[in-house]
Amino acid sequence: MAKATLDRMHLLTLLTQWKDGIIDESQLQQRAEALMDRSEDIEELPHDDDRSIVREVLLYLDTLPALLITKDDIDAIREFLSTPKGEATEGWRKWHAYWDSIDEAERRRALRGHPFYFS
Repeated sequence: MAKATLDRMHLLTLLTQWKDGIIDESQLQQRAEALMDRSEDIEELPHDDDRSIVREVLLYLDTLPALLITKDDIDAIREFLSTPKGEATEGWRKWHAYWDSIDEAERRRALRGHPFYFS
């Protein structure tokens, strides 16, 4: 079976479904994992390569509970996915700045009772 190319629009649709409550965290992670399995192998790419953005988001969604990603992060993920072609380096700068601004200890406390994140 041929491998699929990673698609920004598909990931944006999944994020919308999650935000709207159509799918939950577990379903989002499962769908991301399935996309990873079906996608062409993309080794780590330099941050000036536009494809690196889609790869990064898919990896984040595939490891959703380990990275403590919540619906609060959807807008930042969408912004990263919406980085214009040729501006990947700037998209990555904003992406790193966003995640650096997250208080991981506070997020752990807030998610403590959530079975998806801490089963």
